[in-house]
Amino acid sequence: MEIKDYTKKIISALPYWFEIRKHPEKAIGAKFLEVFGIELQEVFDILDYAYKQTRIDTADMDFTNIVYKTVLPYNVNSNNVTCVRSKDTVLAKVDSIGKFFGINSNDLSYPELYENNVYFIDDSKNILYVKHNYDALKSNEAGFIQVLCTDKSYTLPLSIYKVWNFFDEFGLLLDCPRLYGETNAEYKMRILDVFKNPAGSNKEGLMNAIARELNMRKEIIWQDARVDLIIEDPMVNLSSIKIDGIKYNENQVYITDENTVLIPGIDSNKGTQKTVSYVSGIEMHSIHNKSDYKMQNELFNSDNSSTDLLKYYVNLIETSCPIMWDEFRWDEAYFDISDKNVGGLGCIPTLCDGSIEGFAGKTLVKGELDINV
Repeated sequence: MEIKDYTKKIISALPYWFEIRKHPEKAIGAKFLEVFGIELQEVFDILDYAYKQTRIDTADMDFTNIVYKTVLPYNVNSNNVTCVRSKDTVLAKVDSIGKFFGINSNDLSYPELYENNVYFIDDSKNILYVKHNYDALKSNEAGFIQVLCTDKSYTLPLSIYKVWNFFDEFGLLLDCPRLYGETNAEYKMRILDVFKNPAGSNKEGLMNAIARELNMRKEIIWQDARVDLIIEDPMVNLSSIKIDGIKYNENQVYITDENTVLIPGIDSNKGTQKTVSYVSGIEMHSIHNKSDYKMQNELFNSDNSSTDLLKYYVNLIETSCPIMWDEFRWDEAYFDISDKNVGGLGCIPTLCDGSIEGFAGKTLVKGELDINV
């Protein structure tokens, strides 16, 4: 008889001259103590599992985070549903949420059946839940499910239903909510990205925040760092490239004739593998940058009047961080007209604005503030 670890610990506390200490596998008393050993082992496993969920590196990656649901027709309920199936799979019915998630499956004859192809009907809301996106199509990646009733059959579209789990708790603490349809593995990487690429009000911080919120940071494996790496992504932000978590000098990155990104080999050891991450799909512009012609053409019309886009930006900025009289938020922000770092002049130009021709190149001095016209 195989003795459990906790049973061995109980036996080891007995006097050394007991026969059960010498030959536990043959002792009847060991079989009796095995009952307590099994219970203690289960308690330990539960506590150990709960403790692991307090750390993101040991949290359960397989814990359910997505199921699929569909609203049943008003005249359909669990009593008149005879079968639920996809094109090639017949689903088994469970009568409780616990069995649906595999929590209370010990009393089932075939518990492995209930791990995947099952369905549960919430009669109070008339909603049917399944675990997979059966018969998924491009028109609906969540899939479809067939519901057969006593007198009629229905093919109903499924939709994703997010199940809150331990990773959502971490995301809540860091103000990083899960994206629609995001898996535990993908979500874990975005949560860790909060510390790897912190957000901020500067250009790099804004890029990090946008990339994280929209899941626009990509990661690839550089199989052999001795060989040049070609990135075919057309929207790579060169300043965001990192190799093994260390920022790479964008001046050493090249754009090929095929408009691909080339990173020269950097390691002399053959077969050295590295992880390359970068932000893709983000363009960053400054509204005040007059040399950014692409942005300026979107902000101003040919007669230098403001476009609707510029008005939208101004209204957005005024709503988020107003600086005008009677709208300034004194408990949240400040400005000092004498401080060049926080002061500035700007407005939406109009056709009635006076020309500054003749004043160009001159400097107006007021106190400590120099204003170049």
